[in-house]
Amino acid sequence: MPRALTSSPAFAPLRSLASLVSLAALAACGGGGGDGDGGTAPPVAASVVAIAGAPATAQYIGTTLETAPTFEVRSSAGAAISGIPVTVAVTAGGGTLTGAPTVSVAGPTPIGQWTLGGAAGAQTVTVTVAGVAPLVFTVQASDVPPAATSVSVVQGAGQTAFAGAAVAVPPRVRVLDQYGRGLAGGSVTWSVIAGGGTLGGSATVATDGTGAATAPTWTLGRRGGTQTLRAAAGALTTTVDATIQTSFNITLRYVGTAPTGAVAQAFTDAVNRIQAAVVGDVPGVPIGSTNTPFDVGACGNPSVTGINVNETVDDVIIYAAVVPIDGVGQVLGSAGPCLTRNVDSLTALGTMRFDSADLDSLANQGRLSDVVLHEMLHVIGLGTLWNRKQLVVDTSTATVRVIGALAAATCANELGGAAVCPGSVPAENCLDLPGGTNCGAGTRNSHWKESTFQTELMTGYAGASNQFSLLTIRGLADLGYNVNALAADPYTVPSNLMAALRAEGDAGPAVELGAPLAPRFMVDRGGRLRRIVR
Repeated sequence: MPRALTSSPAFAPLRSLASLVSLAALAACGGGGGDGDGGTAPPVAASVVAIAGAPATAQYIGTTLETAPTFEVRSSAGAAISGIPVTVAVTAGGGTLTGAPTVSVAGPTPIGQWTLGGAAGAQTVTVTVAGVAPLVFTVQASDVPPAATSVSVVQGAGQTAFAGAAVAVPPRVRVLDQYGRGLAGGSVTWSVIAGGGTLGGSATVATDGTGAATAPTWTLGRRGGTQTLRAAAGALTTTVDATIQTSFNITLRYVGTAPTGAVAQAFTDAVNRIQAAVVGDVPGVPIGSTNTPFDVGACGNPSVTGINVNETVDDVIIYAAVVPIDGVGQVLGSAGPCLTRNVDSLTALGTMRFDSADLDSLANQGRLSDVVLHEMLHVIGLGTLWNRKQLVVDTSTATVRVIGALAAATCANELGGAAVCPGSVPAENCLDLPGGTNCGAGTRNSHWKESTFQTELMTGYAGASNQFSLLTIRGLADLGYNVNALAADPYTVPSNLMAALRAEGDAGPAVELGAPLAPRFMVDRGGRLRRIVR
């Protein structure tokens, strides 16, 4: 008989698939004598380190730090770890801490808002993490009250605006105390120290919580030139500069010995004033050439000689001489355009000559700046280019007038002169001035009418006050210049009664220059000259 089969390991019954899965799960869970749950162990704090420390300089007692110190909890590998329980508390000095964290984050962790206590000396906040050395932030507290130690510009420096216009961004400064903090609750006093501008509000401004103070509206001076605003916090000061916006450039050159003092300043002021009022560029034009430079002596102005010009002019060159002529009260001098552009008949080169004795006398009378400005405006073309531009009619008659549309409309509609400027502006005819007033060829046909406009700068006589008014600025626009109306002085055409009263007591001595010089040459864009035939 065949023997019965016996069992052997090779033929042991197979366990079910479900049993295998259960065993695998048991092994994964540490069953069968494993050494744990087999998952990832939670991170362990190895250190707590400062990222942004406490201020190194002393801080005033009772104040809140502007920037909170920060820390990181790190693993043994040096990585910042989050979720670690922390205790952050004031440990010396008696201050307070609000918003302190209770767990770390994966990066710099702020300690909260730390307000110092009232005791001078070291004040501390301690960060504690179980199992590692604590981190201590220390601030030296001072009981010396805050005082301003610096003031600096934080906004609005280096701006450009038209004369008479406000800068776009109000200047702003920040005052710091001896603790390096913005000094809140202080004050800054603003003042215009150059340029004659104005402030549209209280000059004294309180500093805000950051120690900053913003200037009231700053309107630049209508006379042009350097514009400077000063901010003062007690004895501490800083300045803000601005530039007058203009594309019109006057190059002033002295012939012979240059003037000094009040006389030199009068010329500088006149240049600045005109550049503030005339703001548009005039096309550059070449004068002279390598072989044939232009001789300024050909302009016919005595003492303005010995100069040769060979350059491209942008926009006007003025040669000026201040020399002894014949003493006080005689010939003051002469001025006017010499070369004009052929495309627009505007001045490219002009000359001025003055008796130094008369200029010193005028400076003592307080009239020098007005006289120099008046004559420089003649060089630019006011009065001297009217004939070339066909803007003056009925010359040397009782009804001589200027027919520039802009000046006439300004006189009638903006300056209160509707009765005297019906479509034109009266010019000087020397027929109705107060008795005894000298009125000659230098005054007729080239000035606004004295008896009508009185204190306007471009009448023939300098009184105690002389306004560079919108009438003259718009008169420059009639010549073809691009102008800035904001540069005008306040002015109203006087009533008949006012004119009569002034004629009796305020006209002042006449200042007679002789005939303004008329232009002698035209120059084209190629630098070619053509003599003007009159």
